[in-house]
Amino acid sequence: MKSNSTPADRSRQTSPPNSFIPKSIWALAFSAFAIVTFEFIVVGLLPLIARDLNVELSQAGWLLTAFALLVAISGPILTALTAHVNRRKLFLLLLVVFVGANLLCAIAPNFWVLLIARVLPAPALALFWSVVSVAAGQLVPEAQRGRASAIVFAGISMAAVLGVPLGTFVASVFDWRAAYFVVAALSLLAFLALWVALPEVPIVTQGNALAQIGTFKQPVLIVGLAVSGIAFTGMFTAYTYLAAFLEDVSGFSISFVSALLLLFGAMGLLGNFLGGEAVAKRPIWATSLTLLVLAIAMALMSLVGTIPGVTVAVLVVWGVAHSASFIVNQYRVIGLAPQAPELAAALNVSICNVGIGLGAVVGGQVLRLGGLTATGWVAGVIALLALGLLYFSAHLSRHSSNSESISI
Repeated sequence: MKSNSTPADRSRQTSPPNSFIPKSIWALAFSAFAIVTFEFIVVGLLPLIARDLNVELSQAGWLLTAFALLVAISGPILTALTAHVNRRKLFLLLLVVFVGANLLCAIAPNFWVLLIARVLPAPALALFWSVVSVAAGQLVPEAQRGRASAIVFAGISMAAVLGVPLGTFVASVFDWRAAYFVVAALSLLAFLALWVALPEVPIVTQGNALAQIGTFKQPVLIVGLAVSGIAFTGMFTAYTYLAAFLEDVSGFSISFVSALLLLFGAMGLLGNFLGGEAVAKRPIWATSLTLLVLAIAMALMSLVGTIPGVTVAVLVVWGVAHSASFIVNQYRVIGLAPQAPELAAALNVSICNVGIGLGAVVGGQVLRLGGLTATGWVAGVIALLALGLLYFSAHLSRHSSNSESISI
């Protein structure tokens, strides 16, 4: 008798439910790492790019800003337009886009070509973020879906915290263009991994769209999304110019800056674990603590940035809180919209990218008016604003129909 099951069905049927994660999940996680590395690698390269292409550091910051804003705008739209597109073909196409974009960045003759090469793949990243966790859940038994999604999200988190030191390390050995050649190679490897390991992925049909959209009329969710946006604005007001700060204010060499950013990333892996554990139990408490530590660490960097030993200590704490912010804000917002978690996640990603882009702009203006040492002070104040809004959100949640789903 001929079976009507899909390759993904057969993958789920042959996977032991409690121990085995199929290779397709690991391929998706590696793809997430390669794609999201493209977004964040530029942070560590900004000083080198600005010098090589003869532009102001604040102008170079638009390489991050323009990308993040286009991600924010295009994500929900592209997710809707590609709702019925074959997922295997879609993922492979996205990887091709990033191979090409990285190569174009590597050979860009001037700033404007580099900016175009950076911005063009932004919609592809937005689409990847929107569909990858759902696709991962379709490749494993139901009992394994949480673990599969966590593995894929770990690829995204590792890119966010390790992409910067990867870029600065390669740039310190060769130059900033070599860093993009390396990410192009990672994207090509990810394409090959998906080609070999990824079966056909069932397309998940969304439920009642009107009911899901109606969820987003609730004030508690609107304010909750605003918390994410303001938090990420504060984070990237300082983080966008961290490499320049360590080089120009702290006086570290470019090779040592690379090592410090690697340390920052390693601490970020710890932050990802601690944040995930804490937010699963007490979302508001975990987010509050993360924002408070962020505010203190970023402000302290401006205060003690000329003292090498203390700077390194503050950087360690900052790295833990920075990475924890990604998972605690995503989990917190999803918990505010149990009727539409996928849509909530997509919108939170968009809002966070608005914050990333806005933070780079704010940081650039602060840099222009007050210098690098002022970025940490301003970033800390913005993080405290997010903390205040978070408590207002918690107050609203106690008077909403969703209050029982949030542990304060």
